[in-house]
Amino acid sequence: LGPLPVSAYRFSPTLRIATFGGCRLPDDDIAQGLHFPNLKHLSLESVSTSEHSLHSLIAGCPALECLMIHTIFGFRRLRINSLTLTFICVQDQLQNCKEFSQLQFEELVIQNAPCLEKLIPLYFECGLQVSVISAPRLHTLGFLTDWGDHSTKLVFGSTVIQVINLPTAVYTSCLIYGMSN
Repeated sequence: LGPLPVSAYRFSPTLRIATFGGCRLPDDDIAQGLHFPNLKHLSLESVSTSEHSLHSLIAGCPALECLMIHTIFGFRRLRINSLTLTFICVQDQLQNCKEFSQLQFEELVIQNAPCLEKLIPLYFECGLQVSVISAPRLHTLGFLTDWGDHSTKLVFGSTVIQVINLPTAVYTSCLIYGMSN
């Protein structure tokens, strides 16, 4: 994968919506210098990055409201600390988890996201654990999937929600439309 396009740096002060795909995010030192002050919607598709570089990118987007991640690799865990994010969608469709040579995204931790309303994990063929520590406005979740040895697991404090594979089940999924206290 090639580097992030030069135009991303040149137009960073004015970008409001950006999709970066088929590229490699810059290393930690350069990533810390990325600043997108007006970016509200960020989509990453088939991107390679380190956990630290991705955290730096998100931290450099103080107006970010929507984060969409589709097939991203190079790290195992993403921790979200954002005062502005209202929507997160993560999806991964690696065809063969065991043969993929790079680190795979396996865990999403929502540490502090006071404005987060929607969290949509989709189609994680390699499994995904989602832990929510603080997201007081969260009211909508995506669905849980079970792909053989891998399944999506949601953790809310001491409550764990996970698909259980039953031999008699033809198709297992759980669509959660909303939650309330």
